[in-house]
Amino acid sequence: MATSPGYIRLATSAPRSLFETAFDAIWDPVVGGVARLAHVPIVLANAAAHLEFERETTEDSLIESSVYALLAPESVSTVQSVLEGSSDAVARARTALSWRFAAGIRGLPTEIQCLECAPGQRLLMLTLRLPVGEMAEASAGLGNWEYRFDGDKLTLAPEIHRLLAVGPDRLIPTLCAVRDLCQPESLQRFESAYARALEVDGRFDLELELHTLTHQRRWVRLVGQVELRDGRPIRAWGSLQDIQAEKAARFALETNVRWLRQSMAMSCTHAWRWYKANDALEFAPDEHRSDELSALFPSLEKLLTRVHPRDRTRVGRLLDSAFSERREVQDEFRLKMQGGRYRWFDSRARPFFDAAGEPLGLIGVAQDITERHESQARVRESEALLQTTTANTADTLVLLGVDLKVRFVNKGFRGLSVEQILGRDVGILLPESARLVVVDRLRWLLKTGEEAIFEFDLGAEGTGPRYFENRAVLVKDARIGTGISLTLSEITDRKRLEKEILDVSSRERHSIGRDLHDGLGQELTGVALMLRGLAMRLRRQAPESVVYVDEVVALVNQSIETTRSLARGLLPVCTKSGGLPFALEELASRSRIRYGFDVRFRAEIWPALTLSERDASHLYRIAQEALTNAARHAKPTSVEIFLLVTHSTFLLSISDDGVGICNAAGSDAGMGLKIMRYRASMVGAKFDILQQSPCGTVIRVHGEQPLPPIAL
Repeated sequence: MATSPGYIRLATSAPRSLFETAFDAIWDPVVGGVARLAHVPIVLANAAAHLEFERETTEDSLIESSVYALLAPESVSTVQSVLEGSSDAVARARTALSWRFAAGIRGLPTEIQCLECAPGQRLLMLTLRLPVGEMAEASAGLGNWEYRFDGDKLTLAPEIHRLLAVGPDRLIPTLCAVRDLCQPESLQRFESAYARALEVDGRFDLELELHTLTHQRRWVRLVGQVELRDGRPIRAWGSLQDIQAEKAARFALETNVRWLRQSMAMSCTHAWRWYKANDALEFAPDEHRSDELSALFPSLEKLLTRVHPRDRTRVGRLLDSAFSERREVQDEFRLKMQGGRYRWFDSRARPFFDAAGEPLGLIGVAQDITERHESQARVRESEALLQTTTANTADTLVLLGVDLKVRFVNKGFRGLSVEQILGRDVGILLPESARLVVVDRLRWLLKTGEEAIFEFDLGAEGTGPRYFENRAVLVKDARIGTGISLTLSEITDRKRLEKEILDVSSRERHSIGRDLHDGLGQELTGVALMLRGLAMRLRRQAPESVVYVDEVVALVNQSIETTRSLARGLLPVCTKSGGLPFALEELASRSRIRYGFDVRFRAEIWPALTLSERDASHLYRIAQEALTNAARHAKPTSVEIFLLVTHSTFLLSISDDGVGICNAAGSDAGMGLKIMRYRASMVGAKFDILQQSPCGTVIRVHGEQPLPPIAL
């Protein structure tokens, strides 16, 4: 089959190979032409049409020639009258036309159909009905039949038996048996056609749907002649043709045309055609704005005058290139509509040519995309406003996609500009030491939706630390994660102030502790000694009063112990009194009495602990807070404090056998945990909270201790 590939795709949107196979299966010659063009150029022709018209040149020469060139002059006017009188989307007529075959002019029954296959695309389909004998010679798949009324005897050719998928021995050769194979609607059509044949000329030609004996439904064409004698039928004969493939092709064509119409209506797309000869621009009728477009743009020249001045030159060059390069072109441009407002259109155009290769015009589609452009403009304005608003914030705001690439950042970071950051992986914003850990946490956030808070140090060597606290939350659209909002806040000054506050607090504790121990404690001790001397004198002079003095001495001694306990709490670690191991041992003893569960302390120290009193006090406070948390929340029966010191490292662990902490590794909810974590960072140590098997919690603080001074 020779067809115009572009037109077939436009008209049917069907795969070319499927259309060719189905179309060439039609035994009758079929040609199709563009009804809206004056000379009705042929764009469809099946194999039977090329065979009958016997073109001496290549098969493609039939395409784009005029339908009228194949008809005798008297038949041209008949076809034109059918076209002029058809206003429906599908118009049909059946008449005899004279055709110019290679052997001469012949008259044949011809079925004329005018189809609107797409908005603005009217297709003239001409199907030539060949006589039965010629069709039988043209195809072995056509079977003859004969029926005699006097004996109800039906004779079928072998081809018909193959069509019905049954041997001669299984089919009763009677008219009643064949009638039973017809669908009810087809039987009604057959009876009407037969009655008409008896009244007119004895001929009938119709399409029927049969049930084969293998339970398949199949379309056939029944052509016949009834012989009458004295007004009574005595014999009928004709042929039966398998048209299942033709029916499938028609159904595919109608289905795809319907889909094309619906798709264009849903996308507000307008089909159009321009004829170069008279500069006529036509828009296919639709339910949107075709009337307005037709009134505003009756010609291409008029349309170009209403194209926005900035787009006009570009559009004109594209149209010229479509003809010169014989290709499809596409562009977006603005058109001035009624009221003077410009609207955006996305248009595609394809040139078409006559048989000699001369340009006839353009065919294409145009889609109104004004809303899309306006939406894009609003998005750009919003982004610019957001960029301006957030550029002056102290924090760095980052929006990541699900691929962890930067989609938005409000300002430069780490010496990189906004342009250098956009589209890059988030790792470019992170220090190398924290990159893997942070990326893993962000991926976990995308998977679970759990908010992530983490810190890292971006300080370069020799410039001091630069601490950042980062908060990452999941961005959702219709409950589906579409990205991550990341806030990077520099907390270097806050860290410094926190350190100073702790240092001041520690110094005040030391000062108060020393005052209690060296001041109030000593004074109370002096008072106790004076009272003991007074008691000795009273035993000699007033023995009955000694008991009252002893009570006062006991109260003073109790006050001395209270003062010492307060001093030890304010000065938990003192190098002169045993350092950190002694302080932890005392903590275990006091906690055992205070909380009522077993608290053990164990230490392995070699060669010595070289941490300063301040750093050792931080470790002591961590152990103290861990014991308090265990007593409040874990309900343990025993707790172990373990201190391990090697030449260059230290490890402090507090483990209990309580109920444990759910999600301990990621828990930052309690203020006590935050303080413990911060104290660990103050001594340069790593802080971990782990689940203990089978139950309980382990708090571990491990880091490096300074090297001892070298003796000179």
